[in-house]
This record gives sequence, structure tokens and C-alpha cells, in this order.
Amino acid sequence: MDVAITNPNGLVCHFTGVYACTDIAERKNLWRVLTKKARVITEPWVLMGDFNCILSNEEKWGGEEKAEWEMADFRNFVADSGLIDIGYVGYPYTWNNKRGGRANVRERLDRVLVNPRWQVDFESGFLKHLGPGGSDH
Repeated sequence: MDVAITNPNGLVCHFTGVYACTDIAERKNLWRVLTKKARVITEPWVLMGDFNCILSNEEKWGGEEKAEWEMADFRNFVADSGLIDIGYVGYPYTWNNKRGGRANVRERLDRVLVNPRWQVDFESGFLKHLGPGGSDH
């Protein structure tokens, strides 16, 4: 989902809802499209959703560590597009495979990325993660 919102004062802000595919090739294509978009948007822009990737193994609990190559494309996309992860307050993981014991895996797959203009215009903006609930996200 991609929208431009204009407030009563005429400020335009772009919002992109992201649901990235679990397929690596499909995600690479999404990163290319979003990087091109980042080069032309000058107004505030926020991207929010399920990126189906982590930036580092510090965003993962349980299971095998992710290989460096699995995270590199996502990190390169964030850097190449000039986007900023606004971080979060609250529970560190946004996805849980809901398995018990040692089979349980948790990751931070959902996040908010913004362009520098958004960060300046909305400097007090933040993301709050809620605790785990009934869904896997």
C-alpha cells in the first residue's frame, strides 16, 4: 500500500505499508523498487510493516543464527535508500513461531523505516512494540 497524505496546512507525507515476501528473489525486487522510490521522494516518508528480514542476529532469539548473506540484502537496501530505522520501545520481537521449548524462535520482522525528512519533521515520533499476543506477529 502506498499513499500520500496531505494535512490541512498542505504538508504532504508519504506512507508505504510493507509486506515483504518470504522468497529472497521477490524481496530483492521489492528492495530495488523501494530504493528507486527513495531517490525521488523529498517529502516525509514512512515505511511500516513486515519486512520478513532482520538486520542482524541481535534481532533474533532461538534457532540457528542467520547467515550473513541472508541479512546483507536488507541492510544494503536500508543503507542505499538512505532510510533510518526509528527503533522501538517495548518487547524486542515482533514475530514468534509459537513452538514450545528449544524449538521456539522469535525475530524482529516488523519495523518502521523513515527518510531523513520524516525524522526532522516528526522528531518526537516513535514505535511501541506490544507484548506477544494470539497472533504470530
